[in-house]
Amino acid sequence: MSSSDRKYYRNSLGKQILLASFFFVLILCLIISIFSFEVLRNVLMNQYQDRIGETLKMTMSQIDVEDLKQRMETYTSSDTFEKLKDYMNDARESYSLEYLVICQPVKRNDGSYDMIQVYSGLNEEERAGQNLIAGVDIPHLGDSIAAMYPNFMLEELYNEMISNRDIKYSHSETQFGSTFGGAMTICDEQGNGIALLSAGIKSNTLLRTQINYFIILLFLSLVSGIVFQIFMNIWLNRKVLIPLKKIEESANDFSRRSHGQLNPDALLMERPDVNKTDELGSLADTLVTMSQDMKTYVQNILDNANKIQNMESEISRISDIAMKDALTGVGSLAAFENKKKELDDQIVQNKADFGVAMFDLNNLKTINDNYGHDKGDIYIRNSTKVICDVFKHSPVYRVGGDEFVAILQDSSDDINDLINLLESRLKSDEKDQWQNISIAVGYARFDQTKDKSFEDVLKRADANMYDKKKEMKRNLKKKQSII
Repeated sequence: MSSSDRKYYRNSLGKQILLASFFFVLILCLIISIFSFEVLRNVLMNQYQDRIGETLKMTMSQIDVEDLKQRMETYTSSDTFEKLKDYMNDARESYSLEYLVICQPVKRNDGSYDMIQVYSGLNEEERAGQNLIAGVDIPHLGDSIAAMYPNFMLEELYNEMISNRDIKYSHSETQFGSTFGGAMTICDEQGNGIALLSAGIKSNTLLRTQINYFIILLFLSLVSGIVFQIFMNIWLNRKVLIPLKKIEESANDFSRRSHGQLNPDALLMERPDVNKTDELGSLADTLVTMSQDMKTYVQNILDNANKIQNMESEISRISDIAMKDALTGVGSLAAFENKKKELDDQIVQNKADFGVAMFDLNNLKTINDNYGHDKGDIYIRNSTKVICDVFKHSPVYRVGGDEFVAILQDSSDDINDLINLLESRLKSDEKDQWQNISIAVGYARFDQTKDKSFEDVLKRADANMYDKKKEMKRNLKKKQSII
């Protein structure tokens, strides 16, 4: 195939694979990064929680509870208290904590809550008066620090001091920002909570560490994904796209050569030059085999064209025969069944407008018994001719040995005129009985208010026909009695 015959696709398979692999790699990198970020976040939270818990436990081991209780009552210092302060200062710096605090939640007589400062661990700069928040002085023993906490938190801390004896970890918001910390109740010898020891770090420190890790992880994932995509695309191009293109070119060449081709020998596809050991090689072999089968198939079609044509003619002839009654030439029972289905469909679609005339040939059994079936056939053909002459605008069907049906769909014909005309054509004065035509006819018109199917109309026409048949028998008896 020449380069001018090659197809160019706006949305080629190579482009689709490239875009699909790009988005797949991108989504995979994001999923891996997010999952790793969540794992890291949990690991970091556990590490910080362990650090805070260890600090609280070690600090608690340094507290002389009775001495601390006396300091809180007198708001005066002692050597023991000064040693505790030095330890808390060192612990805060060693563990890089945002705060390490002993405070006393208090419930006033009026039901309000307060927070009394005991001591906050300070780093070297803070002890020197540096790195302090503007407008905030370092609180001293006995100072109220309730303003640093939301009102609801004061009550929670008080209840925690009263009831909780384990380390409680939480995120909190104060005027100094969002923090993650833990608190532990300091109890006296009687087991009563007298103060809270709490430690924490700023939440933005955690967040910054997590974000930095996430960015690094995402970058590494994207780089790995891009490298993977490059090698994947090279492999797909070599192993899939190029062989597929060769198969497409061979198939297009075969399509061009075989279009309108009547020579079966030209319906052979040349095998494309692709690897024979993989699925694409199998596909190429299958296409070649299929072209060989096509050649054989077309040859058979050409060889049997005349036979098929003759069969179609024969089928058409048989179908015509099946739709006509062999004796009379009117519609057969099979044709009548097709007409019934057509009218039932019109009833369902609210398009029906028709009438049914039911005919019964009188005396047929008598003629057959007395004169033979050949005379009966003459009687049937003569009667059919009369029916068809009168109901010439309507299809007539033989539905039984002596029963016929006409479907009236031409509203221009008056049924009473047709019945009168039919009765005028009947004969009763011929010498040969099989020449005397006697037909009972009953008619019914489709009524959409009470007819649900064609069969409903046919039953009413049949009932009217039998009424007419009885009437004709009565009239015949009267005539015979008079004679």
